[in-house]
Amino acid sequence: RDPLWSRGLGDVYKRQPVVRSCPASFFDVSLMANARQCQQFDDSLPASLVYFTKHAPKEVIAFYQNAYPQFVRKPAVNQRTMLAATDDSVRIVVSPDNVGTQVDVLIISKP
Repeated sequence: RDPLWSRGLGDVYKRQPVVRSCPASFFDVSLMANARQCQQFDDSLPASLVYFTKHAPKEVIAFYQNAYPQFVRKPAVNQRTMLAATDDSVRIVVSPDNVGTQVDVLIISKP
């Protein structure tokens, strides 16, 4: 028997992301054209998808602010910037990565 199950951590296996080729959008939220290493954590809401891009964080933030002017930029915390829909249905978290940027797309409810 796996020691994780005996410690009550078996659910970790159920929550592993599915790595897929990157779609153009996720629940109607666009991804940058050069998105790579997409990991989708759920098909039903709430759902999240994480991807990487070679663009700098400021370029990613500008992309989302231009595409979704209704998203509100929150103050950065630990170099992570969050953009959120005014109704909080969508959150985008932009974090610097060694070779670009990690982008977390969180869909709380249908935008």
